[in-house]
Amino acid sequence: MRIPKEFELAGDEVLIHVEDGRLVLEEVPRGRGLLQLLARWKPIDDEFPDVDAGSGTDDEVEL
Repeated sequence: MRIPKEFELAGDEVLIHVEDGRLVLEEVPRGRGLLQLLARWKPIDDEFPDVDAGSGTDDEVEL
């Protein structure tokens, strides 16, 4: 989104929300963005169930 130079924020990520009928852009503090959050998460080692097991072939499934 392009905004006028006088409203330019220092960072490159913003939170966008509507407040009292106004569109509000808030700068995301450095180190608090989505990529930084995802980088801190540890992988899930759980095994996920096979959701397709026992469902048959595509020809056998009725919608």
